[in-house]
Amino acid sequence: MIGYTRGPADPTPKNMAVSKSMSMLAIATLGLLASSGAVAEASYSETIRLVRSMREDEMIMAGLQAKFAQEIKAGNGPQHASCVAQLKYPMLTGLIASGISPRLSDAEVAEAIQFYRSPVGRKFLERGYQELAQNLPPDPDHLSTEEKVALGKFGKRPVGRKLLQDRITLSEPIMQKAMMRLKMAFDDCVTEIEGIEGVIVTKTCTTAPVVTSDNACYVEQVLEGYPKRPAEDETSIRARCSGDGRGHSYPIARYQGHVKNIDLRWLDARTVEVTAPTGAKPVGDVRPGEVRAQFKQLPAAKIKPQQCWNDVSSLHLTRIDMDELLSQTYWMSYGEAGRCLLSKRIEMAQLPGANRNSVVQFRRVKSPEYPYATDQLVFFETFSTQVNTRSVRVRGAGIDDVELKPGGRIAGFQLVGAHAETVLKQLASGTKLTLEVQPAAGAAFTIPLDTNDLAWAHQDFATCLNTL
Repeated sequence: MIGYTRGPADPTPKNMAVSKSMSMLAIATLGLLASSGAVAEASYSETIRLVRSMREDEMIMAGLQAKFAQEIKAGNGPQHASCVAQLKYPMLTGLIASGISPRLSDAEVAEAIQFYRSPVGRKFLERGYQELAQNLPPDPDHLSTEEKVALGKFGKRPVGRKLLQDRITLSEPIMQKAMMRLKMAFDDCVTEIEGIEGVIVTKTCTTAPVVTSDNACYVEQVLEGYPKRPAEDETSIRARCSGDGRGHSYPIARYQGHVKNIDLRWLDARTVEVTAPTGAKPVGDVRPGEVRAQFKQLPAAKIKPQQCWNDVSSLHLTRIDMDELLSQTYWMSYGEAGRCLLSKRIEMAQLPGANRNSVVQFRRVKSPEYPYATDQLVFFETFSTQVNTRSVRVRGAGIDDVELKPGGRIAGFQLVGAHAETVLKQLASGTKLTLEVQPAAGAAFTIPLDTNDLAWAHQDFATCLNTL
């Protein structure tokens, strides 16, 4: 565990005081070697719960960020400091969990989770995190006498010794993999800024998708810029339908340069009206598809422009969305600067017609971004992004049915603002809710929104929301 001084075989509360200097040393030397010993291997899903309960991924990242901040302040930091800020702690969660699984049993993991989720454990961790992230001095007296006794008892347990003294989460293999992953993310970010020699660099932004009433098709506007070849800048209207066999959206209209005041409106299920400012005319040919475009021109002042959100899809290593792979079958919370997520994975076996898992997630961001274009709370599901779906409703005893709004193959069905807050409040209170899903083909089915781990995860989520 980053942040603890090394003590004798049986630690006492005094010698387990948080120490930033030791944390920095551990980070700089890629951690300590894990001590030997064989136990029945803990399951990966349970060690994920442990890593999040310990906030170990946050601790390691906070230590690294503090180290980089000191170097940058001293003038010795890396170029592109903005890319350092893009390094996020969820990049480390899975590799730490898989690294400690062979060293722990499920029983030990359960015992550790119980401690770190207790009031004493949470208080202990919060102070350690603050000392790393906020450069606070060590405070060995931040726990009461009773709390120190509880900490000491846990530290004397076999799992306590492994986590607090042996610090198996900082083993050399884990830290080597962590540094490699972070370096890859940093290099990707630098590449986005500098580009690769011989490769055409583009800067794009995309409007929120405009979806048909049956959720079968969507259109969006994409502004594509070429910093080194501005004459080739282009505005395109792109479409995608669930049944056209194309893997990605395709252009149904193109304009030269950046045409920002464009309005998109569906006339019927496969015809979209594209209203552009007077004088803006489509150029070039486009490939035929299911969607047809009808063009209209109006004075720019009469067109309500749509916000274009920066396209960050290429920054897949530095953008944390808690997708089907990163999420777990229980509720998990992730918070970072400007973004709070509360997520749960839905297994493919519960999803007729799906070829992969899905996700239900509450999210809120400080600055609106693609595809939801809001800083309000959003609740969404991703099943409908892979299977054509007519409707999704939230149902539960004692509440009115809530119908989600379709967001196309990008955003799934969603609730925004007060509706999302109502669903979260109901879930957090213990109300049993389900998603009733009606696919375009086949019978309707339900997805139970069980509350496994929700009470714990919701505390962190609520704390994160207060920072936005």
